[in-house]
Amino acid sequence: MSVTEIKEAVGRLSVEEFYNHLFDGWLAGVLGRQAERRGTHILTYEPYAVRRPPGGFADGRKQILFHFHPHVDQEDKIYAEDQRRFPEFYGQTKVTESPWRKRTADAWRQADMVLCASSFTRNSLLAAGMRAELCRVVPYGVKPPPTEDVAARQGPLKILFVGRNPLRKGLHHLLLAWRQAVKKEGDRLTVVCAARDWAVRELGADQRSVEWRDSVSGEELSRLYREADALVVPSLCEGFGHVYLEAMGHGCAAVGTGHSALPDLGGEREGVFVVPAGNVEKLASLISRASAEPGIFRGRAEAARRRAVEFTWEKFREGVKAAVREVAGN
Repeated sequence: MSVTEIKEAVGRLSVEEFYNHLFDGWLAGVLGRQAERRGTHILTYEPYAVRRPPGGFADGRKQILFHFHPHVDQEDKIYAEDQRRFPEFYGQTKVTESPWRKRTADAWRQADMVLCASSFTRNSLLAAGMRAELCRVVPYGVKPPPTEDVAARQGPLKILFVGRNPLRKGLHHLLLAWRQAVKKEGDRLTVVCAARDWAVRELGADQRSVEWRDSVSGEELSRLYREADALVVPSLCEGFGHVYLEAMGHGCAAVGTGHSALPDLGGEREGVFVVPAGNVEKLASLISRASAEPGIFRGRAEAARRRAVEFTWEKFREGVKAAVREVAGN
């Protein structure tokens, strides 16, 4: 990293972001030197991609990259459009590409094979120029709870949101949709999010049917999954969205957007409901429909659980190993 690059980065990044960038570059260098010394292939995440010559490593070593996040160009476009439509939730935040992100943006160019956890992430890389035959999807897995943990839902509609980053997870869209939706007395939205975004907080605070929890224990989260009719996380940009599988493992329907792995997990028969990202009206319509007829979520509880258990960590590991063997030629 040159002095000019360092000065530019210092001017645009937070202290945490700046030191993360330095650490990523340092770790990539260590990884590259160790692989060269041992003569081994490289399997790494995109922030730690080892820079290689245009024609590949001279000794024939290969690099396989696990790209866990959508390409930054796609992310920038999505956030810029959302900021244009909902500026009140962004404050003084400017959605622009920072210099440090170039490492991640160009990481796929250093790889002989790229693995992604979702089709959405893969498509973002193809749009950036990645060759389709060198990029494949290997979904994450989940360890579901025992079958007996799938509870019978009843009473008013219960919707659950779980996420740490309110804007990326589309919490502002959900709260707007919840306000617009036609609901019955007793319908409840529980939000588990330690958000400090005042505009998002205010939007939830003025709705009596919204319960806000900054954090919960693992045991409490399992209980919320079991009681909720649907987990609703309408993400703007998600590399996968592991929370969907966790909820489905408890027999909870999952509602989200195509900007995640949700379309890879199934369809409405399996308790998977996909709405367009940023479309508050469509989300409000689905909530209204579920309030009038909770069975559209509750009737998929067992199917959602069965679908979730198909995504195992064993399958994930086998998918990664298969790609490594293919690229390494053994």
